[in-house]
Amino acid sequence: MVDAEAGEGPEDDDGPRPGAHAGFDGSAAGPGGPVVTVDIPVRGVLMGRLEVGVPDAADVALAQVAGERSVDILGLALLQHTPPGLHALAGAELMRAVLSSAPEWRLEQLAPAAGFPADSPAVVAAIHAASPQEVRGAVETFLSSRRIPCAAYLDDAELVVMIGLSRTDTAGERRQLLDSMKGLAGDPDAVIAVGPLAGRVSEASWSLAEARRALEVRQIRRRNASVRRQYPARGLVVVDAEDAAVESLSLTCLDASAREAFVIRQLRAVLEHDAQRQSQLLETLQVWLDSGCNTAQSARELHLERQSMHHRLQRIFELCGGDPRGTGRLAALHLAARMAGLP
Repeated sequence: MVDAEAGEGPEDDDGPRPGAHAGFDGSAAGPGGPVVTVDIPVRGVLMGRLEVGVPDAADVALAQVAGERSVDILGLALLQHTPPGLHALAGAELMRAVLSSAPEWRLEQLAPAAGFPADSPAVVAAIHAASPQEVRGAVETFLSSRRIPCAAYLDDAELVVMIGLSRTDTAGERRQLLDSMKGLAGDPDAVIAVGPLAGRVSEASWSLAEARRALEVRQIRRRNASVRRQYPARGLVVVDAEDAAVESLSLTCLDASAREAFVIRQLRAVLEHDAQRQSQLLETLQVWLDSGCNTAQSARELHLERQSMHHRLQRIFELCGGDPRGTGRLAALHLAARMAGLP
């Protein structure tokens, strides 16, 4: 069985074949077995999707290779029959420029044709998902229903979406965007990192870099988290890059040795206590500081009794030279706690 779905949107140029993105959908079974899907881009714009039904006895890998080899021929046929519109081509070219960190003048030159005035505020989201096209459809449908300008591009396994915002109450719009994305349908295991506000389209590459760094920081936090504080195993996650601003600054402006030296100077006693007694005082301090020194909220996040939380804090204060609240040491401790665990 071979089926092609018409579509429109930018697509990856660096897949198994130039411009191809292939996938295996075990849940979408054909008459005799699973279905292999291959996206068909035309000049960087997704114009169709080839679906190859694989009989039970057939080789799925061979079917996938055959589908990928068909991309160029099908793309040429689609180009002759239904060439992509200028707006879609402009959006694909703009996103390629964002991904390659093109000069600011180049982004400002490409933006108007893609629906973004050069002085338009925007954010860029980096999305990692097992089914990026499914998430892409949900994101684009959501944005188009609200008449929010956007341009999307699938770069290997990463979906990158640039989203335009109005010039009034941009911070409020960005917060609403983050909240709305949490309710998107699609891949339940997708992670969407929304970059900080770019005041102009020319700053889009920076917003994307910060979104990617937020994903990196999230992975570090998950890896370092204790069993008591394990993150949910499933469910779409929306990450705000602004929440990782401290880690981003540390990773870009300080080398690893400088970060390590600062952390040790501020938290040596806490780190030694954790190493010797297998405790989690550092994590407790991190959660408490991130909560604005809210003991009750921290106890809930760590699944601790409030009395146990108080005992931990008392021990931390003893090791750090006293309660840091109301002193200049609070900011230094918070910075060190955020940097602890960074590579």
